Amino acid sequence: MTSKFGLPAEDQGFTLIELLAGVALIGILMTLAAGALRIYWFRQGLERSSEVVVTEMRGAQQRAFAESHPVVYGLRFQVGSTTWSIVQFDPRKASNKCIEVERHTFPTKVSVSAASFADGGEATTTCRSALGSSSQLAFFFSRGTATAGSVTLRSPYVDSTKTVDVFGVTGRAEERGE
Repeated sequence: MTSKFGLPAEDQGFTLIELLAGVALIGILMTLAAGALRIYWFRQGLERSSEVVVTEMRGAQQRAFAESHPVVYGLRFQVGSTTWSIVQFDPRKASNKCIEVERHTFPTKVSVSAASFADGGEATTTCRSALGSSSQLAFFFSRGTATAGSVTLRSPYVDSTKTVDVFGVTGRAEERGE
């Protein structure tokens, strides 16, 4: 007996071995794709984290400019931490001159691997005593300047870093990849 294609009836379809080989091949390809997707996800998490830090630094600069002297806004980082915060320093207050306005957590276990900013005078001294002496603080002043320095973010899953630089005279914040 032959099929409509002219083949013997027993030659139609696939054998069990052929089906298992096809399923195994698809499984291997899916595993490779999942690994690549995971790496992509962690790289994107690092990229998003650095972009958010730059955006919030620019926002702090705008807040300081809008509220004017002597109120100062900044960002607080701690090396090894997966969190960071926006701080406000107001020397006119009798107490609580330095407060944490917002606290954020980096996605996908991104952490601060290094941070170093210039001394912001009374703002730095007061905020370090109020929020922790190991804090690194990037302040933005109403005249458009900032405490110069940088913060480096690291993703442990892809062993990659991104650095955000702050330029003191202009207060400009920008990221650079490594």
